[in-house]
Amino acid sequence: MDAKEIKLNPRAQDEMKWFLGQLDRLEEDRNNAIHAPLASYSHPIFSMIGMMERGIQPYDLRENRRAANLKNKDLLTEYRWIRDAVILMRDYAEEIEGSWNWSERSRRDPWPDRPRLPNRGQKSRAKVQPARGSPATQLPLPLKSSQE
Repeated sequence: MDAKEIKLNPRAQDEMKWFLGQLDRLEEDRNNAIHAPLASYSHPIFSMIGMMERGIQPYDLRENRRAANLKNKDLLTEYRWIRDAVILMRDYAEEIEGSWNWSERSRRDPWPDRPRLPNRGQKSRAKVQPARGSPATQLPLPLKSSQE
């Protein structure tokens, strides 16, 4: 970032530090969700012997770090949160671009407000709006599988 950019967008430097920090944290959560080994404990014997709850669980029996980070978490809630957070950050990046790439236009867009990331503990999911002018690219994940 050069001095001209900082003068034109005084908040830019602090906002970009915040933005990149959020992306780093989101990357860790995303990597846990994508790379954690999962196991299906659908056979009734697992719940009968009290070993595991029925369903899909992170497989941390071999002390996998990514699976351990997801232990005791609802996987669908985690996946939805990551998806929603990524969409919010993508939209924020597009708004930042509109604020910076103003030399081609007669005036620049104002610096965007920081987005509020979704809350994992909410009872109802936050509604995520697609980027302006683009169709929604994600369908909501089902609440329960069709086999349950």
